[in-house]
Amino acid sequence: MLDVYMAFILAGTFALFYGFTIWCDRVVEEAGGERK
Repeated sequence: MLDVYMAFILAGTFALFYGFTIWCDRVVEEAGGERK
């Protein structure tokens, strides 16, 4: 049961990191797109 809990935490952290990267890209594009 502990392994399932740790896997759930790992998946949650990965989803948070993935969503944060997408949000950062969207904010940069709305700010004027200096990254492109």
